[in-house]
Amino acid sequence: MSAILREGQQRSQLLQGSKALGLALTDEQLSQCLLLLEQIAKWGRVFNLTSVIQPEQMMSVHLFDCLALVAALRQQYPPKHSLSILDVGSGAGLPGLILAICSDPQHLTMQITSVDTVEKKIAFQRQQKVMLALNNFEPIHSRVENLIFTPPGFDLITCRAFASLNDFCEGSRHLLKPPAERNANYAQFVAMKAKTPISELAELSADIVVLRQQELQVPGLADAARCLVWLGVKEKIKE
Repeated sequence: MSAILREGQQRSQLLQGSKALGLALTDEQLSQCLLLLEQIAKWGRVFNLTSVIQPEQMMSVHLFDCLALVAALRQQYPPKHSLSILDVGSGAGLPGLILAICSDPQHLTMQITSVDTVEKKIAFQRQQKVMLALNNFEPIHSRVENLIFTPPGFDLITCRAFASLNDFCEGSRHLLKPPAERNANYAQFVAMKAKTPISELAELSADIVVLRQQELQVPGLADAARCLVWLGVKEKIKE
């Protein structure tokens, strides 16, 4: 199969999958997503980015999975809303890079900061930031517990297959915007999980509340469980 034909098939698959998720991606966004998949496949083994590096698998396991989060965020927030997001334990830049690609002033403008403890993974993300011309994406090499912003400045903190819900929230909550600058109607954390983490929910700190659990239907992963867990700081959530 020629490279041109393969690219055409991937573009068609991406277009159909994004439409199934209710997303109308621009031609530029489609091209950026496909280029990112190509780069993950190319550098995946060298940088140990992810265990799934075959393009035909990555489309569903990585790209559609992250695009499902994009669709959920657009549903959660009103049109033309702006959001600062911290992506914790981002690995290959998933979902952070996809969120940055899909930032759209007509739907949801997203400024993404990505943090990971592995330098070579952050080096990969820096390379993608330049290659994809993403001015709204900033990768940082650090442990999230050691990361400091003065003042803390994130509306939402997200993770994908990073840690337990409690470790995720406790390790990153100091990076939320000050209470007076946060909108208490919205979640402060959203975790991407393979299935509902019942045991993890029971371990959450007393002041972290589960706002809702959202099952996801990811194109190409009909037999695999996927969900989002939206959480907030209890005393700042309106009853």
